[in-house]
Order: sequence, then C-alpha cells, then structure tokens
Amino acid sequence: MLEHLYIENFAIIEQASVSFSKGLSVFTGETGAGKSIVIDAIHMICGSRAARELVRSGARKAVAAAEFTDLPPIVCERLAEYGFEPEDTLLLQREITSDGKSTARINGRPATAQMLSYLTEYLIHIHGQHDSGILLSADRHIELIDRYAELSAEMAEYQAAYRELMEVNGEIRRLHTLEREKSQRRELLSFQAKEIADADLRVGEEEELEQRRAELEHAAERAAAYKTAYAVLVGSDTVLGAADGAKAAADALNKLSDFDAGASAAAARLTELSAQLSELSGSFYHMSELVGDPEGDLNEIGARLDELYRLKRKYGNTVAEVIAYGEEIGGQLAELESTEQRLGILLNEQNRLISLCKERAAVLSEKRSRAAARLAERVAEELRFLQMPHVRLEIAHTKGKYGPHGSDRMEFLFSPNLGEPPRPLSRIASGGELSRMMLALTNALADKEDIPTLIFDEVDTGVSGNASQRIGRKLQEVAENRQVFSVTHSAQIAALADRHYLIQKGVANGRTVTHVALLDDTGRVEEVARIMGADAVTDLMRATARQMIADGKRA
Repeated sequence: MLEHLYIENFAIIEQASVSFSKGLSVFTGETGAGKSIVIDAIHMICGSRAARELVRSGARKAVAAAEFTDLPPIVCERLAEYGFEPEDTLLLQREITSDGKSTARINGRPATAQMLSYLTEYLIHIHGQHDSGILLSADRHIELIDRYAELSAEMAEYQAAYRELMEVNGEIRRLHTLEREKSQRRELLSFQAKEIADADLRVGEEEELEQRRAELEHAAERAAAYKTAYAVLVGSDTVLGAADGAKAAADALNKLSDFDAGASAAAARLTELSAQLSELSGSFYHMSELVGDPEGDLNEIGARLDELYRLKRKYGNTVAEVIAYGEEIGGQLAELESTEQRLGILLNEQNRLISLCKERAAVLSEKRSRAAARLAERVAEELRFLQMPHVRLEIAHTKGKYGPHGSDRMEFLFSPNLGEPPRPLSRIASGGELSRMMLALTNALADKEDIPTLIFDEVDTGVSGNASQRIGRKLQEVAENRQVFSVTHSAQIAALADRHYLIQKGVANGRTVTHVALLDDTGRVEEVARIMGADAVTDLMRATARQMIADGKRA
C-alpha cells in the first residue's frame, strides 16, 4: 500500500509530506486548492509524462516520491528482473528540472519512467474524473470484459497467432504484387544479370589494368624514342641520315688528302664516326624491336576499362559492388522463379493460422459471453445500490472481422429508467450516471485485480444527496480489503472516511502555497460542515457533521 507521499516544488505545492494508512481516506478542499495537483504528482511517480511546467516558479526542480509497503509478490518479481534486491519497502521517485530533464529512481538507484510504470501497474490504480472515456468508447468495452474474465493468457495466445497471420498475409500480398510485375521485372533482371555475367568481372582486375596501361604507355614512349633515334641516324630515301652523312663528308675530305694533311685526318675521324653511328643505328633498331608496338594492347586495355566504367555507372561504385549486385540479381531471379511455389506454402500456412485464430477466438468469445452476463448483473447490482433502482444493463455481443482482440464486438447498453430499452452509454448516460457506472465497474473488477491501492478522483461528480451517501458506502466496502483514496466535494463521502486530509491554499512570503494536512476530529467536523455548501458554518451544521461522522464510523 501507499505508506508515504513526499512532494516538493510541484506546481503551487512548495513542500508536502503525508503519511497514509489502510482503509478509506478522503481529500477535500476548496476548488483550486490543489487536490488535482496531488493526483498529478502520484501520476508522475507512476511513470506518466513529467512536464517542466510542473516545476514551481523559481525552483530548480520538482520532486515527487512515494513509499510503498506490503508489496505484492509480482512487484518483487519485477524488481528482481530489473536487478533490484527485494526489500520490505519500495521507494519510487521522480524529478523534473526547470529545463525539462526528468530522472527516476527506485530505492535510491537510477531507473526509468517505464520501470516505474510497470511496477505501479500492480500497486496503484487511479480512476480520474475523465476515465469515463472508456465507457463512452464502445470499442474499449471489450477491454473491461476481458479484465473481468481474466483472459490475459488466452488473449496472449490469440494475439501471437494473429500477429503471425498478419505477417503471412503481408508476405502473400508482396508476392502477389511481385507476380504481377514478374514478367517485366524478369526481363530487366535477366538483361542485367547477363550483362554482368558476360563481362566476366574479377575483383582487382581494374587496378591491374590501370597498372598495365601505365607500363605499356611507358614502353610506347621508349619505342618511339628508339625509332626516332634510328630514323635520324639511318635517314630515308629523301633525307640523308647522320651515319651516311658522316661517310659522305669523309669521302669529300679524302679527295684533299694529297695536299692537305688536316683534311686527311678529319676524313679518318669522320669515317670512324660513320661506323660508330651505323653501329648505334643497328642497336637502336634492335631495341625498338625488343620493346615492340604496345599500341594494340593499349587499345584493348582502354576498351576493357571503358567497359568496367560503364558497368560501374549502372550497377555500383566499384567492380566488387557490380559483382555483388549481379549476385543479388541472381537471388531475385531465383525468387521470381520460386514465387509460385512460395505462394503455395504461404497459402497453406495462412489457412493453418486462420484456423488457429478462429479456434482461439472461439475460446475468447465463449469465455467473454459467460463473463459478460456475470459482469452485467454484478454492475447492475452495484448500480442499484448506488441509488439507481431501475437500472438495466446489457452487453450486446456481435461478431465481426477478426482483429487484434478477436472477432467479438461487445458494447454496454444502459437504461437508467423503468420502461426504457437499454441504449449505448454514450447516447444517454449523464455525468453522474457515468461516475457511478465507473465506480460499479471498478468495484466489480477489484475482485479480479489484486491492486492494493485505488484512487478515485471526484467519482461523485454529478451526484448528491442519498446517491453520494451510497457512493461513500461503496467506497467503504471496497476499502475493507485495500487502501482507497477519494478526492471529493461530498460531505456524505467525507463523513465516511477513516482518515480525512484537507488540501488548503494560502499565502506565504507573498506567494501562493498549498498545504496537505491530516485533520483531527475537530478539524473533520469543521471541514464536513464547510462542504455542506452554506456560506457560513453554523453550530447546527457542525452538529450535523459530527453526527454524520459518528454514523459513518458505526457503518
């Protein structure tokens, strides 16, 4: 149960520290005093969204902490799953800073808001004045019936089969689409696969070709140099080469050798040079022959590199990526070829799962049908106690398409007046009737859900007089086996409480502050008298309040 609540710098609450006990506790106070703020703080402890607007103006952070005792076994199991040593008490804490950063702690150790949410799911339920929305939405009525019928295990089995069926259906739709596109896609993929396969690609080939092209280009430069040198030395039909030119010069000078000794010496030198040049020309020719003509190889390499470049532009940034894409295409072609076979397997699996879903949905439907009749009677009985003597409650049960919750469609039909046929709650129920309906359902479900602490936030909205008295009696009844809190404006309910807390707004140091105080007997009499509704509390009202409280204790 909730043993202690601590709130600091939360909205207009500067600091509040409150201890609780078992039984029925009520919170009262003037409108706007901060009753909803206390509930908001508990919501935050339970893992709800923490908004920075909740931080008290001028404060660095807001803190809300709750201490729980008498922990249900499932909470201890959850704590062990999260790596926390089970203890006799459980301290849950949330902080929200003025810049919006939120932190959570479990027994002083860092945790997550989701952990807090999972733990408090088994510790505390808050039934707010807006929770009647579940009653106004017919699609959610089945949730209440499933909770009453305790169908969590059956629902989990059905939903597992349903999810698997949805996955198979999605795969079948994908393959049907693929089948329609298969012809056109097969043609494209086949062309791409053939183009890549015909290229006979090899990882590293491009780098090898680039290196080979560089070598051949260097060889071509060498061959050209040798050929040029040879041509200069040998000459041609029209141009005299250097070797022949030196020989011709020597012959001309030899004619002067009889009378010119210098010419004879020069002729000898030129003859020798001509021989050397002739020898060099032969060497250059031989070298050019050895180098060969790499032009053809260069053209072939260039063509191959162009092919690789074209394939890379179409299928990948590298040759390796092009090869990988070709392998992927092969898989896609194989899948296209096996679509029909795969479809056959999936259709068989679909039929199996449909049968399984039908079987499990039938189990859900049968148990829901039995539980719905019991729940309708139980809630009607509760409502009759809550001053609705002529109420009729039925649960319409129809079938529809299979969905996440099975094939059932279930809706509460309600008639508060004698002689009127039951109609959907959303069409005819008033705010007060919805409040009592929510309390009746909560009481019916409380027997099925062992939640130690229940909080009712203004469940008496829209009702007064004897109906409020009955609501208070019902809250007393629920509180016999668990801890119950009620935020109320009803004197009849407040008088029935085991403990009464006053939430009061005041001014301190020029700022609005809210205080939460446990009232003693005198304070209770004064507050019950105040909320009776008169402008001023009289001695007669105090006497009446004192009598109401005394009667509540004897109930």
